[in-house]
Amino acid sequence: MSSLFRRKRKEEEGADKVQHVVERRHLKEMCADEEMYYAASRSLYLEPDKQLPDLPIENLISDAEGTLKEGENKKAFWKFRLVFDKAVFEATRHKDERGRYSNMAEESISKALAAAERLRAEGQIRGLEDLIKAMEILSRRLDEYIDVASHYYLEGPHR
Repeated sequence: MSSLFRRKRKEEEGADKVQHVVERRHLKEMCADEEMYYAASRSLYLEPDKQLPDLPIENLISDAEGTLKEGENKKAFWKFRLVFDKAVFEATRHKDERGRYSNMAEESISKALAAAERLRAEGQIRGLEDLIKAMEILSRRLDEYIDVASHYYLEGPHR
């Protein structure tokens, strides 16, 4: 009986790997170049409506700013990163408020990167280098990233 479960689990794992490859290929087609693909592939969610907090973005911003005031740079980094992700997702869902959410995304990624710089100065950046590099790209190319995210979230193979 346990071999049946193992075989089924291996089949499911294989199907998951195939789905992952299909999604990554689809994302790569949406991106203008390798730099955008590098950043987007480290930032987009498979199911943002389930994976992102179901809280108003203003609450997330307030929480992140409170953490920053307490001097907890690592927590502030992650919380502002979450605000960024939520703002981008909301910009893809509310086209009429894209400018508002884009501004929130721009401000939150700026604060996350500032926290990252403080972490770098404290020697606590280990393990975050790739993510920070991706965030720097997204900061420079935010409008383009929101366009990619819109297509990915609305048309991606995971839908």
